[in-house]
Amino acid sequence: MKRVSVKLPCNEYDIIIEHGILKEENRIGREIKDIFQGKRVYIITDSNVSPLYLQRVRDNIETSGYTVFHHIIKAGEESKNFVQLQRIYNFLIENGASRKDLLVALGGGVIGDMAGFAAATYMRGIKFLQIPTTLLAQIDSSIGGKVAVNLMEGKNLIGAFYHPQKVLIDPECLYSLSERVFADGAAEALKYGYISDYRIYEIFKSLKTLKELYEHLDEIIYQCCAIKRDIVEEDEKELGVRMLLNFGHTIGHSYESHYQYKKYTHGEAVAIGMYEICKICEQKGFTEKGVSEDLKNILLVLNLPFEDDEKSRAVKEKIVEGIYKDKKSNSEYTSLVLIKEIGKLFVERVLLEEIKPFFEEGGFLT
Repeated sequence: MKRVSVKLPCNEYDIIIEHGILKEENRIGREIKDIFQGKRVYIITDSNVSPLYLQRVRDNIETSGYTVFHHIIKAGEESKNFVQLQRIYNFLIENGASRKDLLVALGGGVIGDMAGFAAATYMRGIKFLQIPTTLLAQIDSSIGGKVAVNLMEGKNLIGAFYHPQKVLIDPECLYSLSERVFADGAAEALKYGYISDYRIYEIFKSLKTLKELYEHLDEIIYQCCAIKRDIVEEDEKELGVRMLLNFGHTIGHSYESHYQYKKYTHGEAVAIGMYEICKICEQKGFTEKGVSEDLKNILLVLNLPFEDDEKSRAVKEKIVEGIYKDKKSNSEYTSLVLIKEIGKLFVERVLLEEIKPFFEEGGFLT
């Protein structure tokens, strides 16, 4: 077992990383008892995860003496909206949930974000536990307290900072993922290599196939969790260094929104965003030539896209327009995460009126 402890001024919680947590009898119940003294537990999961793990998790919690309820939403980023959020609220109300109860997010990033936002807002806040089942959720979205829902106008525009009481990570969940979903998380893991950890970057450089990444999972999961913990402890509300975690995300989120979350997964869109940012940085002289080609070669091994197959200027202009609506933008400027070299990224504030010229000069719109 490995443990990463998050210590913030008003929140402290552990990230437990251990193979077989979901299989071990009464284990989840024991972990819950450590942080929760109530009697009722409400599980939020999705249609992909429920056939694999829901009954197992329910049984595990119930045998520890809790009354358990569950709610299943349709899997996919398209479900991360207010219609599904309202259904979660209705489920909680209909089953008598109170402030004294616990919400469990069992699933990937969508479930973690949705259940976390419901926990943050239902009766002004109830406790919740994260059990992430995808690589992306295990190394990134389940940690740090960012919870949200999407609007048609943009991703994660309605959200809050609300931390879980604990995060339980079972790497064995990742063996049930499709290749595409696993690669989705690999993009976020690669991001950590670029922003902070050269060792992670080296692992990805050494891969000949996506499947080889499974050999490094324990190291990847622990290191990514530790990096995010360190960044969140330094900058909980994303006012400084935490913004570096958005490498590739500003463009990526715009691609996701433009295609209404149907064409690209989050990781695929972030992969495109990282590659485009590297090309822009080369064009503008922020980084040396060859950085984008190096990233492109890694993405090809991971079976991830490095550019959108729709190359018309009209679509690219829509992507740039989407950046105006990104949550990192304000009325005057947006913040872009740019690269100097591996492990050395920086945040550039670009005036909104200069956004289009910035991307024009960087070659994105040409």
